Formats: sequence, C-alpha cells, structure tokens
Amino acid sequence: MNVFPFVGYTFYTSSAQANGFGGLSYGYNNDLNLDLSDEIYTGLFLLDFYADEPGMSGTIRLTLYSESGVNSVSRNIGAFIQNPKWELTEFPDVDLSNIQRIDLDWYGFSDPGADIEFTGFGVSNNLPEPTAVSMILLGGILLRALRKRKQS
Repeated sequence: MNVFPFVGYTFYTSSAQANGFGGLSYGYNNDLNLDLSDEIYTGLFLLDFYADEPGMSGTIRLTLYSESGVNSVSRNIGAFIQNPKWELTEFPDVDLSNIQRIDLDWYGFSDPGADIEFTGFGVSNNLPEPTAVSMILLGGILLRALRKRKQS
C-alpha cells in the first residue's frame, strides 16, 4: 500500500480538555478538488493507528463531500484498530472525481480522557510499492544471470 498523505489540513480537537473527541478537516477553508475516481485508488486509511484504550467504546467517522453528495462511514474504535481504513466503494453518493472536503472525527469514548493516535492519513492505491518493484527487478536480473550461466 502506498501512502499519499494530505497536507494543508485544519486540525480541531478538544481532547486536551479530556473530552475524548476531535478531528481533522481537509479542505475546510479551500476545496480540495481531489480526484479519486481513477481505478488505482482503493480507499483512505490511517497509518500507525492506535487507541490508548483499545477495549473502549467509541466511534471514528470519515465523511467525504462533493457537489453531488455527502457520505459518512463510521466504525467502532475497537474494530477499527484491526483494519484502519475505508474503501472508496463505501461512499456511493459522492462524486469521487471531485472530492471537495474530507472530515475525520472521533467521539463517544467510554473513557472521557481516552484519545487516538496515528502518524498519517492517506489514500491507498493498488500500485506496487517501490521496494517491491526493486525486489522484482533484482530477482529478474539474478534469474537471467543464472540462466545465462547454465547455458554456457
């Protein structure tokens, strides 16, 4: 999975006051005009996602906005830890060719002081990672060298 992290986001949270909720908004001040309609894009995910109380109840929600509609998909925090992503197919009312805004928020923690952590928010895709491509190329070169040696 490759990561295309978002930049220029607005961060809002009140977990500093131990309320256990907060969020991120990408495109809050200016439309993103993000095109995710290409088949290479498969979803959105959080990198290194962690909840400091994994067994707690609480919700994490992703909302996508476009001119044609808005969709929100919510997950239980405990289950989300195992698979911290949303598939683009879960947002049928949104025009993926022109995403204007993305909101990520979390709320409803059973422990008011609980919080979540992640190191990045990005778009997943089905392109091979650079390391995988390098390994395939290296393997191909080694295989060719072995075949040439056997033929000699």
